[in-house]
Amino acid sequence: QASADPVQDKTQGQSVLEQALQEVIGRLCDKGEGSKQVTAREVLAGVEDVVLLHVESPESFFVMRTRDWKMADMMRMQMKRKWMEGGWGKVKVDDIAVLKDDDATEYHRVKVITIESDLAWVTYIDQGNNSQVPLTSLVCMSENLSTLPPMAHHCTLAGVSSEHEWNEEAARGVRLFSGKDVCKATVVGSRDCMGKNIMIVMFSKEEDQTDISLLDFLVFRALASREGQDLEGSSLPISFRSFLYLPLDRTVQEHLVKVVHVDTPDQMYINLVGEN
Repeated sequence: QASADPVQDKTQGQSVLEQALQEVIGRLCDKGEGSKQVTAREVLAGVEDVVLLHVESPESFFVMRTRDWKMADMMRMQMKRKWMEGGWGKVKVDDIAVLKDDDATEYHRVKVITIESDLAWVTYIDQGNNSQVPLTSLVCMSENLSTLPPMAHHCTLAGVSSEHEWNEEAARGVRLFSGKDVCKATVVGSRDCMGKNIMIVMFSKEEDQTDISLLDFLVFRALASREGQDLEGSSLPISFRSFLYLPLDRTVQEHLVKVVHVDTPDQMYINLVGEN
């Protein structure tokens, strides 16, 4: 007897992938019954392992939870299938659409903001940034995918002094600190900004079994300053490492060191390991 296809469920005409996605959507809908729309606070709360997606400034950046990676991969495959079905360019303002990236391998959920001739301004729902794209790179998205909550969570750094206008160096500093590493976001509150809920987070990553604070990093590099008073409940734990200038002991001829961060070949940060 022929064995059942492990990938395709013939009775439903759906792949295992589609069924898994439907189950997740169903659970989200059940969770939302009898309540208002799920808020960012309910989705991003407590302590989460995250990766950095997009940075505008230390007061405005977007992250994704690492536990959403699997869902993102599932969605990407479904979006590719939807885009291949056709209907390119048949979108209107406020539509949720699938965008095919220039490299022909990436697909994104976007919301159409404006349409100008053969171009459209879109917001990347799962990344947080905006861009202008060809109208023909868009296909209207299925309802199941369009109703999933955004995977990009809008955050602001706890304890940082607010600036009227941030320069690009501050945003570059956030990207430099995070890189592609898995970081830790600890939610300590939220605030409203133009009708949108932004999470106030302490942001750190681990090196040598010690948490390094993004705020310490930015202050040390003179890219940001601290608030005059700490936010309630957001003071940094004693275990957080500060970036300090400590001169090497010149009475010892050689030191064993570990390079932990490099700005340029003539400026780097090291940890002392021992002496020869």
